[in-house]
Amino acid sequence: MEACGDTMTIYFVGEDSWEPGTWEIALKESEELVGSCAIELPESATSSDTSCTGRLSLQGGDNFVDSVHTAYDFTEGRPVTLSVRRNGEQITQSTLKPRFEFYYPNTRQCSTKCRRATIQYAF
Repeated sequence: MEACGDTMTIYFVGEDSWEPGTWEIALKESEELVGSCAIELPESATSSDTSCTGRLSLQGGDNFVDSVHTAYDFTEGRPVTLSVRRNGEQITQSTLKPRFEFYYPNTRQCSTKCRRATIQYAF
């Protein structure tokens, strides 16, 4: 039987190649830090230049970040802030309003009900 918690994935759309540099991505709920990640782009084949804290993880390639994922117990209606910086300079900061949907990882007959949100984000 699978246990679950809230999950949210933010997909970065419209960006096939990110400018070279040190990128920092942070996610907050209200003023509480959910997590942050730093990645050096472009990544080399032997690079381990990605570091994340809290409950955040990145997916991507050598020259881009495809998505950021978190498993966090979000409070319905509280603002979620996404912040993206390159070389210390603010590139974008947005307040998101995730809409969570319920799903049942162990079928509807099991009482375990989970929430997830997916956001498409362009900057």
